[in-house]
Amino acid sequence: MSSTESIPTGTAALGLWSSLALRFVGRHRRRSLAAGLFILIGCSLLVLIHAIAVGVNDAMVINTTALHHGDAYADNVADPIALARELEANPAVAAALPRRRLTALGVGDGGSTSLALYQVDPEREQRHSAIPRRIIKGHYPETANQLLLGSAAAEALGVNIGDELALLLADGSRLDGLTVSGLFHIHIEQFDAHTAYMPLADKTRGVGELALFFAERGHEAPAPLRPWHELRPDLVQLIEMNQVSVGLVMLFVFILVGFGIANLFVLTTLERFREFGILKAMGVTPSELQLMVFLESLLIGLLATAAGLLLGWAMAELLALRGIDFSAMTSSNRYFVMSGMVH
Repeated sequence: MSSTESIPTGTAALGLWSSLALRFVGRHRRRSLAAGLFILIGCSLLVLIHAIAVGVNDAMVINTTALHHGDAYADNVADPIALARELEANPAVAAALPRRRLTALGVGDGGSTSLALYQVDPEREQRHSAIPRRIIKGHYPETANQLLLGSAAAEALGVNIGDELALLLADGSRLDGLTVSGLFHIHIEQFDAHTAYMPLADKTRGVGELALFFAERGHEAPAPLRPWHELRPDLVQLIEMNQVSVGLVMLFVFILVGFGIANLFVLTTLERFREFGILKAMGVTPSELQLMVFLESLLIGLLATAAGLLLGWAMAELLALRGIDFSAMTSSNRYFVMSGMVH
């Protein structure tokens, strides 16, 4: 373009400066690549950090709900077995676990301890509950006279696999000749020291309960059940705190990357004074120079952001398939009782 030619205006000018910006991006490859890498790495890290945070929150919910209450829970149910059949007719429901809770005093050779005794459906519990996955000795109860005990309760009672014990129920009755079929340990005192499970033989005695598991999350709990977030406010607060913490980390990463990119653009702009001087000598105004630099930065930013989001998504998908094993750091964590894998 000679100094005597007029510079287009309006839409034609925008097209011209966009074309020049694209040409300058290709001409200054090192600068463009350095700026693009800053943006690409920053975007991919933000996506990955957010994905890991979501995975940790989901893992805590899955592990905690599997421990006892499920995705929704009902207490004081008159007929939990009938309610379970009714709820499992809904295709959104993966399983409904009927239970009956009894308060008992366990009496063994070595002592006694108070127990919350749950009469359960062994088949359903082993498929969906976390407790069967934390059995350290023996097996889940199969017959009406077998009992699964927490490890601390067994120690207090002085019993082990194959030993017999008696249970004194709150209504004054007594269950004799119960055999310990298995011991579990989940690092939660309420369960390890004061909980026992046996098959649901007596369908009328005890307080009826029901734990509901949905095939997919996001469904509303049907009456009379209560959703997990009403039952576990501690977990809700932990998830909220985790979200705030991750949000602050993402903000700091964004600010750090932003300052790095801004500094790089300023330095490279200062190095181009000779180039800008030639353009001004050709009749380019300062506002047009600013537009061209802006379009260069926008073009690099859009391309690098798209690449960064794609890379971050690919890494998140890889971690979703393979998972991150936090078992060594969560073996005693009540929010990871079933599995330390985070997807």
